[in-house]
Amino acid sequence: MIDIQKRLDKQEALYEYTQRELNKANYEQTRAAKKHSTLVEQTENYRVPEILDYVRKKALLYNLQRDCEVWQRKVEIVSVNICFFFENFFILFYLDGFTTIKTKMASITTNCSIFSLH
Repeated sequence: MIDIQKRLDKQEALYEYTQRELNKANYEQTRAAKKHSTLVEQTENYRVPEILDYVRKKALLYNLQRDCEVWQRKVEIVSVNICFFFENFFILFYLDGFTTIKTKMASITTNCSIFSLH
């Protein structure tokens, strides 16, 4: 009788273990089915962008990068000219003792390209 009880207990434990594993498998199957349906929906509704739109955006990007480089060069040129102007300004007004301001300003404006109309 004890042997039969041990067998029944063993079978009951095996049944409970099988039920837990079955529940886990059902849960995983449900999760996989949801993921699969989401992926199927995404692939069915996928829209390829137009090639001309891509080409236009690449051309715009190239033009903007080129314009940025041009403006960077312009800023460098202006900063050099400003430095030159202020160096001459300092030399004229602080080192020379404020003499003949008009003639010195005329020489600055002719030598410094920041004032030229090119």
